[in-house]
Amino acid sequence: MPPPVPAIVVPAYNRPACLQRLLQAVAVAHYPHRNEAEVTLVISIDHAAQNESVVQIAQNFIWPFGAKTIIQQAQHLGLKQHILACGRLTQQFGSIILLEDDLLVSPWFYRYAQQALEFYEPDEQIAGISLYHYEIAENGFYPFLPVDDGSDVYFMQIASSWGQTWTARQWHGFEQWLNQNPVFDSQNNQYPDYLKQWSEHSWKKMFIAYLLQSGKYFVFPRLSLTTNTGELGTNTITKGLFQVPLQQAQRMYRFVPFSESKAVYDTFFELLPKSLNQLTNVIEKYDYTVDLYGTKTLQQITTPFVLTTRPVNHAVMYFGQEMVPNVLNIACNISGAAIKLSAATDVVYRETPAFTRYYRL
Repeated sequence: MPPPVPAIVVPAYNRPACLQRLLQAVAVAHYPHRNEAEVTLVISIDHAAQNESVVQIAQNFIWPFGAKTIIQQAQHLGLKQHILACGRLTQQFGSIILLEDDLLVSPWFYRYAQQALEFYEPDEQIAGISLYHYEIAENGFYPFLPVDDGSDVYFMQIASSWGQTWTARQWHGFEQWLNQNPVFDSQNNQYPDYLKQWSEHSWKKMFIAYLLQSGKYFVFPRLSLTTNTGELGTNTITKGLFQVPLQQAQRMYRFVPFSESKAVYDTFFELLPKSLNQLTNVIEKYDYTVDLYGTKTLQQITTPFVLTTRPVNHAVMYFGQEMVPNVLNIACNISGAAIKLSAATDVVYRETPAFTRYYRL
């Protein structure tokens, strides 16, 4: 079976300069030859009647790789409903790459997306593929570095909103869940605090809730194919905080099945114990939760033990905190007292965790 040919979908609103910049980057990327496959470009403009300059940029843009479609939304949908409307285009095209207008792309973004779709589409545990690589965790704005497992990808129970691709099957699973769960449950103790603080305009918080409830994951690249530019918008926090380097040279991507990965992370950007136990057997006999950022509450620790940087009344094992990523302190059995393996009931939650003192930006 030939690899899928995803349509590129660009939701735009009131940022003509951003749209122009993104389209210029998209225009010089690498695509299949037209005799192999055509690539459809869809530009969806929210409240088009009020955004004539955006409409003009979309109309004037020359797309030589296939069909170009402009959708002029009559009403103001808002970010959440606009993304949901764009996601439904998976049913028409089979798969899409969604690029919000404040992004920039690597010249190789399309080839990565196409190859990742071909590799991961059959996996029922994969709910989407990110083109963006995190260097800063949204959970507390800490540095994030996934552990090396020999592949070009890692997995997180976090949805990507800065460049992502879905198949029709993946999106349909989310929409089915969303129809049954239209309101975010802010009382759910298993949801991270940062997620609860996000705006009601966030479709992403709903997708992450879906991942948590369904046990599914997103695939992330180790070298980013997109970057957030931090332009002013509905959910912008800090300009430039999430800008990352883009892949500039062609690569042969090393994909690994989800079931074989040693780099699987939860919604708190913490490595899962099953992944950590593949790096070392030093704590594998314990039933523990990883909380090295020190952001999980006692209610979110569902195991007898916890690996944490918070102060504790008693620990069964200690580690230092000199290595990055932080889990290598355990994998390399670094001596020290910053990281503790402790009974969950022995953790002191009233103080700032040590990780904040050492690594917070």
